[in-house]
Amino acid sequence: MGFFKDIKSTLGSATEAAKASKQMGDEIAGIQTGQVGYDPNDPAFAPIEGVDCDTYARIMGGLGKNQIMGPENVEAYVTSNGVKPGTWGDVSIGWTQRMQQYQHVANRIGTLMSQASM
Repeated sequence: MGFFKDIKSTLGSATEAAKASKQMGDEIAGIQTGQVGYDPNDPAFAPIEGVDCDTYARIMGGLGKNQIMGPENVEAYVTSNGVKPGTWGDVSIGWTQRMQQYQHVANRIGTLMSQASM
């Protein structure tokens, strides 16, 4: 009896995982094509120090793509991309915390970052 219960439980878990995987795949495909919007009123996407989710992802992708390193170079790059001087540390920490807290934020930023770094 326990054996069949375990199989049923495993199949249920696999079905849920497949649904979640498809949903994430659909979301990523939509972001890549620009066809999936997000609710700008969702507090998870509220700008941090004036930097919205998409801008953060674009800047992070650009930092990687252009291999920008060192505090002075990063500061120059981010300010040239519209970030208020002296705020990048708070912006970066804030978006990192949101990605850890909200999977949909992590999905969007990850997808947009990979596009910007190509």
